[in-house]
Amino acid sequence: MSTFAVFGMTRDFALAEARKKTPTTRTVLVKGARVTVDLTPDEWEAAVQKRVDEAMAGTRTVQLCKPFDAPQFARDFIALCRNRGGVSGFDHKGASA
Repeated sequence: MSTFAVFGMTRDFALAEARKKTPTTRTVLVKGARVTVDLTPDEWEAAVQKRVDEAMAGTRTVQLCKPFDAPQFARDFIALCRNRGGVSGFDHKGASA
């Protein structure tokens, strides 16, 4: 029996990951000493959006759903995601179980 999984990157997934991994502080040099400064909400949001854009332009993919038992279900899932927009690198791969 085979299973089929969908791999790719959605903007929603990239945004959730970026919000978890983007730091809220940055280090600056003040008179030769390193000082940690909190980012403003606008600076943090800009950093998050930059990370999302990088993820969408990159080649990293993740498994976006539980495996399907037939390839047409994987293709249907891909079509739904593409119609919604904000996707990159979609593919479906079969694996023997």
